[in-house]
Amino acid sequence: MQRIIVGGVAGGVIALALLIGGARWIGQQAAPGVVPLPDNGCWLDMCPFQMPVDAIPGVLMAAPGVVPGSVESAGNDYATGYPQATAYTYQPPRAAPRALVLLSGDREQLVIERDWRSSAAIMHLGDLIAAFGPPDSLNWDGVNTLFLQYEGRQVSAGVYPNYLRFVYHAVQLTPGDFVVLFLVRNPDIPPGSGMVYSRASLPWRGFTWYHLLDD
Repeated sequence: MQRIIVGGVAGGVIALALLIGGARWIGQQAAPGVVPLPDNGCWLDMCPFQMPVDAIPGVLMAAPGVVPGSVESAGNDYATGYPQATAYTYQPPRAAPRALVLLSGDREQLVIERDWRSSAAIMHLGDLIAAFGPPDSLNWDGVNTLFLQYEGRQVSAGVYPNYLRFVYHAVQLTPGDFVVLFLVRNPDIPPGSGMVYSRASLPWRGFTWYHLLDD
């Protein structure tokens, strides 16, 4: 009888531990990303394609989540080649590290990316898939970044997988991979324009291995 009671208590402890662990996992999957997602040409309660370029820094200063006093000119954006990049710091509403972000682009495409002086992600791939669902396709830039294309939302998300999971021309995608930039296309531009940095189109198969040259 004592063994049964002890066994029952032990089983209850294990079940409770599994329940807590499962709740933590669900919470991690449902948690929003560090930086708000762009959608259909708009982001952070503003639609940059509908305003003068020189008005964007002022709008950013008043945008929710942008740290006061953090908006500044960053000069040329060496990662994308766009001039007049704007740097700012975003504070997520939940308890999460601040994100250093660069904003650049032109009348066809807006670039929201990780400030390359920072090692943090602007979002994790698991958060992106939970919010937007599977992408229409997955493209490789030929170097170290994969782009998830969401044509209906006018968004392409650049993902930087862990270099340890690059094996020749194959890579494994996981929920914890860094999303490092968003390319937001002007909704008035015909589909297919502005989605650059892509070499080959692959179907999305979930969190698994992708052969980048022969799929």
